[in-house]
Amino acid sequence: MFYFSIVRQCKNDCTIKGVQIPAGAVIHIPIQCLHDDPKLWLNPETFDPERFNKENKSKHIPYSYLPFGAGPRICSGIRLAQLEFKMAVVEMIRHFRFVPCEKTEALVYLSIYLSIYLSIYLSIYLSTQFSYLSIYLSIYLSIYLFPFISTQSLHIYLSIYLSIYLSIYLSIYY
Repeated sequence: MFYFSIVRQCKNDCTIKGVQIPAGAVIHIPIQCLHDDPKLWLNPETFDPERFNKENKSKHIPYSYLPFGAGPRICSGIRLAQLEFKMAVVEMIRHFRFVPCEKTEALVYLSIYLSIYLSIYLSIYLSTQFSYLSIYLSIYLSIYLFPFISTQSLHIYLSIYLSIYLSIYLSIYY
């Protein structure tokens, strides 16, 4: 299997852990091997998004997770990928309803200050109904999720987004 790797050329002679690397040598760093290494990750073959929460992120060994590379040659598409992910979240909110699953009971936690916290597992159901609220919500989330976009480019983004949305909506329903 071919793994994506970072390729670098050694500028000077060096020794790393007893291995002599001559100047000019081409070095391949297989990224997937880093991500699947049990020395770096507990159960690397299982899907565990909790690995990347704030508490666990501080326990990571630096440069053990490199989905976009690192340093001055980091992937130039990282911002585009993050933007597309945020747009996918907005689209999911627009087109799906998030409702509690019937099989899971809601857990209610009471604190000393009489505040109630609900812990509910969500199940996703497809919603085919059109609502103006979804457009307003997507515009609000676009502004909230993309604070680095200037006002002028945000207007351009929203006009393109709404024109694409309306063309798709009109082609589906009319």
